[in-house]
Amino acid sequence: MDTGTGTKTSHILLLEDDRAHQDLVLRAFRNDPEPFRVTLAGTIREARKVIELDPPDLIIADWVLPDGKGLDILPRRDGRVTIPLVIMTSFGDEHLAVEIMKSGAIDYVVKSATVFKDLPHISRRALREWENILERKRAEAAVEDSQKRLADIIGFLPDGVLAIDNDGRVIAWNNAIERMTGVMAADMLGKGDHEYSIPFYGVRRPILIDLVLMDNAEIEKKYDTIQRDNGRITSETFISDLYGGKGAYLWGTASPLFDSAGNRTGAIEVIRNITARRRAEESVQEQKAILKTLLNAPGDTIALLDRQGTIIDINEAGARRLGVTVQGVIGQCVYDILPTDLTNVRKAHIDRVFATTEPVIFDDERSGRYFHNEIFPVFNMDHTAVEYTAIFARDITEQKRIGLALEKSEDRFRHISGLTSDFAFSCTRPQDGGFAIDWMTGAYQRITGYSEEEILAMGCWRSMVVDEDQPLFDEKIAGLLPGMSSRSELRVRQKDGTLKWLRCFADCTSDPLVPASHRLFCGCQDITDQIKANHALQES
Repeated sequence: MDTGTGTKTSHILLLEDDRAHQDLVLRAFRNDPEPFRVTLAGTIREARKVIELDPPDLIIADWVLPDGKGLDILPRRDGRVTIPLVIMTSFGDEHLAVEIMKSGAIDYVVKSATVFKDLPHISRRALREWENILERKRAEAAVEDSQKRLADIIGFLPDGVLAIDNDGRVIAWNNAIERMTGVMAADMLGKGDHEYSIPFYGVRRPILIDLVLMDNAEIEKKYDTIQRDNGRITSETFISDLYGGKGAYLWGTASPLFDSAGNRTGAIEVIRNITARRRAEESVQEQKAILKTLLNAPGDTIALLDRQGTIIDINEAGARRLGVTVQGVIGQCVYDILPTDLTNVRKAHIDRVFATTEPVIFDDERSGRYFHNEIFPVFNMDHTAVEYTAIFARDITEQKRIGLALEKSEDRFRHISGLTSDFAFSCTRPQDGGFAIDWMTGAYQRITGYSEEEILAMGCWRSMVVDEDQPLFDEKIAGLLPGMSSRSELRVRQKDGTLKWLRCFADCTSDPLVPASHRLFCGCQDITDQIKANHALQES
């Protein structure tokens, strides 16, 4: 299906077999103020037809498709990607993300309602990124060409080179400046009277190169910054008329030219388009914002401290736990904020990481809540010393409560074991199943003749009970419900066929860790000798 306004817009190919996800994506693009043309494909085969007949500007593909993986659609020519690809997955996986990006995708996102809604923005970002990549590749190719053609004109072939003599006439105007201004060298060489400034500024005027030949305060005022270093003059400025009116940030450095006798013969200026660098700086800021979002996503405390305990960075969860804001706490010493009883302990742990370069991991309790803490060393660029410590703190109160429940359960096991000098066991039973032994202790092997592995494999020891006593077993043991207990005497047959009498004490409860299941505790005594003695007494 194809949607669009018919105007010149970015063409997006959406490769997604889930109709619900298709609808969410289409809705996001329809609601976006910028027009897009979106073409849908449910399989790789359909998508290849679209690429052949109507190549898109960007492909957004699901990772898993009926006839392959999203990366399979990536168009290539001579091993190079020809159309940018954004991969969507249903789950986040660091290794998968690395695989996808290494395979040539320009971006990788995890499906969610927010991501679907943000796909128009993600698409714009991907298209900008792709344009930057193409521009960089074109620039790299241009550098190679310039090096071949201008090997005799200094070594700055990637940049524009302008040179003038002492009279201000142009003596060098290389291909880079031709591309930058659209003016050919044949039309510029030999020209004077500031002719070289017209392609840049639209008027005749002195520019940076003229400052080498004369000092002029009025010229300097036209540049954002001017730096002088041993005769070299450097500056940066934005020129709006370049590249067909698109404009560009230029970095220029100018210095005098001398003949072999040391006489000044003119001046030379190297001009570099730093628009990509400026965009890269903006991209870095964007990446910082993304990183900040990721740091603030979990509810764990994440902080970066220097050796003095100064907070270099902290996420919102960490600031909340300290009772401050992120902006208000950056630059403060954490030891001035922590409660007095925590300061010495925390400082000791942090100092230990700086001293040993080893991480410290510990749990502690604060105001009735339990925390798992990890402190890691962050080394300097040379990896010769610890420069910062990274702090991670997670609220584990619920896990701690579960642990206490386990300890209580183990206490009950030990209590049951104490009820009998012979053996005890515990079973679990889902509401839709039978009891299965998962723990036992005592002399079960001596009494039954079976090993622990054999009994666990049986699941339930009912099969050892003699046929006549199995109804009693079902009533007094297997049939118990939570809150019920029983006492019974029944016979079991050992592995070698010998009969044994057991007195069993059973108690059934709800499983504290799995409320939908029941748990049975049972202690058993071997009363075979007692039964035999009673029978002998009766017979006498």
